[in-house]
Amino acid sequence: MAGARWGLPQLVGEVRYTSRTRAGRLRHPSWHRLRPDLAPGGLA
Repeated sequence: MAGARWGLPQLVGEVRYTSRTRAGRLRHPSWHRLRPDLAPGGLA
C-alpha cells in the first residue's frame, strides 16, 4: 500500500458488540475500556 505507515501496538482495549448476524458476524461495536492488565504482544 503506497503511503501506508505501520506501527506496533502499545495499548489494549476492550470492545463490546450488541449482536451477531445470522451468519455469525459481530454487529454494532462500541469501545468499552482500556485494558492495562493485558500486554499487546500476547493477543491474537
